[in-house]
Amino acid sequence: MLLSKDTLLPSGSKQQSGQQIENIWISFLNMIFSTHPLFKHLIEFKELRAKIEDLKIGYELNNYFSIRDYISFFPEEKKIEIEEIKETEIPDLWIDNEYDNLEALIIHTPGNEIKRITPENAEFLLFDSPVEFKQFKDDYEEFKNELKDVKTIEFRSLLKKALLKKESEILDLCMDIAKKENLTPELLRGLLMVYEKEGVDVFIKVLIEGSKEVELFKPLPNLIFTRDIGFVIKDKIFGAKMAKKARKREEILANFVFKTIFEKNYVNPIKDLGLSEEESIEGGDILIVKENTILAGVSDRTQMSSLKKLMEYCFKEFNDEDIKFYIIHAPLQHPRSMHLDTFLGIISDKKCVFFDPLNGKEHMILKFDKNGGIKKPEVIFSKLEDFLRDIIGFTNCTEIKDINVQFNDGLNILTLSPNKSIHYDLENLPQQIRSIGIKGWVLMLGRGGPHCLSLPLKRKKRKRRNKDDG
Repeated sequence: MLLSKDTLLPSGSKQQSGQQIENIWISFLNMIFSTHPLFKHLIEFKELRAKIEDLKIGYELNNYFSIRDYISFFPEEKKIEIEEIKETEIPDLWIDNEYDNLEALIIHTPGNEIKRITPENAEFLLFDSPVEFKQFKDDYEEFKNELKDVKTIEFRSLLKKALLKKESEILDLCMDIAKKENLTPELLRGLLMVYEKEGVDVFIKVLIEGSKEVELFKPLPNLIFTRDIGFVIKDKIFGAKMAKKARKREEILANFVFKTIFEKNYVNPIKDLGLSEEESIEGGDILIVKENTILAGVSDRTQMSSLKKLMEYCFKEFNDEDIKFYIIHAPLQHPRSMHLDTFLGIISDKKCVFFDPLNGKEHMILKFDKNGGIKKPEVIFSKLEDFLRDIIGFTNCTEIKDINVQFNDGLNILTLSPNKSIHYDLENLPQQIRSIGIKGWVLMLGRGGPHCLSLPLKRKKRKRRNKDDG
């Protein structure tokens, strides 16, 4: 049935008020939802109306749509099957540094969302340009092949498990997405109908890959950079709050997954940390450089106020630990220096590689610990190399002076075990930090390297030393 101005309004009532039109539209949506078992027990008229009003999305009478229109919004490929991860395959969380043996991490193998990057939307989607899909996939597969000894968990598999586990929350999930992305009522309805008519696998495909008509429902090409959507400190997984509009849907999906899968070990950036609407925090700015020592960056994506709330939480949650935070400013020199991990790579407990954005000048670094809390930091003025060597304890520091190496994500390395790291095989990368080189020529157009492409969940836990052992 084609719904139009004539069919939505009762006969002889073409000049209804805006409120009456809205009421008719809400009643219609209520009828549609209530006829399906998934929605019948979820939605009552008042609840739906409140949510629609909260979204502030009115119905335009010249927008005609039919019950089948959702098909034109989304991909044709429906014969897909996403593997659901088993409960026994979900690891315990433990990250206390950047270099001990990596045992489990979250990745996202790229799909059609990469094909939907165009010259017109590349800047909004945070890519340098559209990419050649086959080469992009080949580069990514080379990266994945180097993870053969690590348990890799696909984000889409976690999302499937979460959606099936919390089916009653799918409406709220879609409403959150609609609110963040200003979706029209038709698109919101179409998104829900994809789940209803096509099932969870196609629904996930749409959530990640977007619509065939790219501007209707944008793709998520940055989801390959799973480092940014969260981070693990000890046995807690912190959901990120993304700074850029292009990544807000990733934020919603990631926090839904972490909340559902990791439950009591999940930290919500808004409810638990108390981040405001304007504040953001991303995983690329949080580096656990050594046990109980966290180096965090104030950057284009993470504010000082957000880091203070993170520190306050950690000092309370890990009260029996001597946790120290060092806060350093990560200036945005160009679009590929948006995070701390774009100019600092950790290779072992003694070895690191860095690019100094201040070119040898002193940095102002703030040290916070649980004794002084967030109100009484120690202020340190130091050259970056001196700080890394004398205060953090990296006795083997390699400085990269070639900005092209930094620009092409040469320092954005993923350490699998001490002195064994994956990095882009750049010509001017010093020999002393070379380990496992991958091409990545097309991957780097997305402004990230191996560190960005991974969200570590578990590293081998070291045996704790007693204080009396000396």
